[in-house]
Amino acid sequence: MALRAFGLRSHGSSPTLRDLATLQHRQPWATGDCFAISRARLVRHQPRNQRGKPTNGHGTTTGILVPAIRPGFSSGVPHRSTTRQPRSVCLTLGAAAASPLLRALLLALCCAALHCAALVLFHPAAPGGLTKGQQGVRAGPSSRTDRSSLRAVVLAMSNSNAPPSSTLASYLEQTASVLSSAASYMRLPALASTGIAAALTSLLYFKQKALIYPSHMPPNSRTELPRPSQFGIRDFEELVIPTDDGEKLSAFYIRGPRGNKNSNITVLMFHGNAGNIGHRLPIARMIINYIGCNVFMLEYRGYGTSTGEPDEAGLTIDAQTGLNYLRQRAETRDHKLVIYGQSLGGAVSIKLVAKNQDAGDIAGLILENTFLSMRKLIPSVIPPAKYLTLLCHQVWPSESILPSIKSVPVLFLSGLQDEIVPPSHMRQLYELCKAPSKTWRPLPGGDHNSSVLEEGYFEAMAQFVAEVTSGSDAEKVRL
Repeated sequence: MALRAFGLRSHGSSPTLRDLATLQHRQPWATGDCFAISRARLVRHQPRNQRGKPTNGHGTTTGILVPAIRPGFSSGVPHRSTTRQPRSVCLTLGAAAASPLLRALLLALCCAALHCAALVLFHPAAPGGLTKGQQGVRAGPSSRTDRSSLRAVVLAMSNSNAPPSSTLASYLEQTASVLSSAASYMRLPALASTGIAAALTSLLYFKQKALIYPSHMPPNSRTELPRPSQFGIRDFEELVIPTDDGEKLSAFYIRGPRGNKNSNITVLMFHGNAGNIGHRLPIARMIINYIGCNVFMLEYRGYGTSTGEPDEAGLTIDAQTGLNYLRQRAETRDHKLVIYGQSLGGAVSIKLVAKNQDAGDIAGLILENTFLSMRKLIPSVIPPAKYLTLLCHQVWPSESILPSIKSVPVLFLSGLQDEIVPPSHMRQLYELCKAPSKTWRPLPGGDHNSSVLEEGYFEAMAQFVAEVTSGSDAEKVRL
């Protein structure tokens, strides 16, 4: 019944990208990663036959329409877009914060300009301004222009022919008055802009955890956790694992086919910065079917049904807790471990492997669309905040940690259409890597969250796992 509901084959059958695309159609956050969320879109994925022709399996060309929620952190199918994609919600928040400030400044400038114009036109002593007598002449009906009014006009005309020195002095006096009035009006927007800037700076510093770790997205992610059985996975355990600092982490341990040659391999999986482990179950299912290994999915603190609040220090503890659990569990203590991280999960994985590489039980590290550091990612996600990067205390300095990994092979899966993490970040990480074996696998049509649907994604994972668990040390670069 569950398989029919999700339109899937049985757990033991060979998976296809069409299966994963169908899963994402039912669960659009199956691979979602959200630095931000924008409107849903429809993209077309065309399965191909053995000759490479688009087909629906019945001899006709077709495609699967898959709703993709583009983030920051979207899910969807591979595509190339010639139009500019919407920026992340973090950029939208930055623009929204700047817009009221711009409006306030413009309003203050308009008020100052109007006030200055009024001073020039209506000041009694202003050159060209109206005296009380002149105001009476203009304001009164033409029938009341008597002799006294005419005298006032003549007097005003004669005053306008004053000597040049007195006229210049009058102009200088009026200019000083105008500038003084303008300065008094500009004082308000200056104070307002300073206050707004201070408020935004405080927001970025004290609320950056909410921006970096949107664990509540998509809605109900903290209360609704999809289970493996909903995706046709039968052999699994749902776990609660305590941490050393008192938090309780939810987890899934999913077994691969029993008796398989890779049944002694376990992939420890860390997801991106939004959603929960249940949203990544379609990916776990594909790994099990392609590689035949086990998958351990650990939930971060503050995500899903885990307790606590997420931050860099806490997630680092969580990752170590998950690794220690596998090392102590009787079923997995002798397993070869492969650490797999997507986006933020890649940063988590890098810190974990760097600390534990000498133990000898970590066979490989797989990174997908990971950033150099959070401070270097901010200008791409929130351009207005590029001057405030030093305020970011959630650093995740992958570029400085990765070179210390010198005994664990690394696979780099890079979506070249990534709209959140610039692909150059992944390439620079690859160049910085000092591992004895490293593999570069570009995904030409993959964006930040649709890379898993690119052709060759899981094949690259399967080949990498086969190489690192069989002791192959040759460096492989695929461009």
